[in-house]
Amino acid sequence: LEGQAVGSRVAIAASAETAFGEAGNPQLNIGNKDTVLTIIDVVSGLEDGPEGEDQKAPSWVPDLQGDDEAPTGFDFGGTPEPTDTLRSAVLVQGEGPVVEKGQTMAVNYLGQVYDGKEPFDESFTGQPAAFPIGIGQVVKGWDQALVGQTVGSRVVLSIPPDLGYGKEGNPQAGIKGTDTLYFVVDILGAA
Repeated sequence: LEGQAVGSRVAIAASAETAFGEAGNPQLNIGNKDTVLTIIDVVSGLEDGPEGEDQKAPSWVPDLQGDDEAPTGFDFGGTPEPTDTLRSAVLVQGEGPVVEKGQTMAVNYLGQVYDGKEPFDESFTGQPAAFPIGIGQVVKGWDQALVGQTVGSRVVLSIPPDLGYGKEGNPQAGIKGTDTLYFVVDILGAA
């Protein structure tokens, strides 16, 4: 990607062995002899973290563990039972542009099932993740709750099963079809 202009969309084709190592990526059913095509949108101006005005959290939002820069989980003690309604709460109101349907968002996030002891996924300890938003490439709850938010925001989501992984859940991540998903999402950029 070195030398690519901001705003470019770059296609990279490589062997799975080159992209992932000798074994390929068995978790994604990619053997080491497969070819991997990666499409990357080059964006700039990513925030380092949430940047804006702090907002009061509603009572349904569990406490975040860790620190402001890198949450490590949710503490559900004292948190009311989740409802079957998608809920979102802005903890930091970013001052950047509004996220639009069809854009690729750069985010740091942490996901944990309600009353779970630890996260099932997170990006705070690695690199930010990028997802197309509003077009069915992520769980429905993300598409519905994050379009219209602003860059620089920190948002907490409570996603009922039908807007998460559905009746099947996500067994690889330990998510049952009845689990409500909680996410904290820092919106770092969108293009």
